Amino acid sequence: MKKIICLFIFLALLVGCLKSEKETEKETSGEFEVLSIFFSETEDYSTVLLNMKVKWVGKEKGAPRCDIYFPPQEGLEMGIGPIENGPSIVEPLYQEGSEVKTAILKEFIARSFYPSYVAPEFGKSYFAQIKFYWPSLNETHEWEGNVGWSE
Repeated sequence: MKKIICLFIFLALLVGCLKSEKETEKETSGEFEVLSIFFSETEDYSTVLLNMKVKWVGKEKGAPRCDIYFPPQEGLEMGIGPIENGPSIVEPLYQEGSEVKTAILKEFIARSFYPSYVAPEFGKSYFAQIKFYWPSLNETHEWEGNVGWSE
């Protein structure tokens, strides 16, 4: 009888932990959303633009920053790059004062002809891992998936 009671208590605690973990996941994922990520051409053939359309809820000033990583691509031993360091170009798509903010972050990616990198080719899709963060917060949001061309 004691074993059955202990088993029920254990299962109740386990279900409670899983439920609270899912609720926390929902809260944080609802505050930040990646709407689309895509490449676009620039006037300079040696670089392409990585466009990241994001939406978030909060009172933070400015858009999040991001760390972008293109790991070695399928069938290749190399990743895409180099990614130009520096602040992102940010196009706000929201009204000042609103808690729901939408912006497009843009990063330049070189079509490097160095042998240690893959040059992004028009029309091809590439796997990326991106971490979004605000320097003033201890909050990060990670995204990974394939990046194609145009929205």
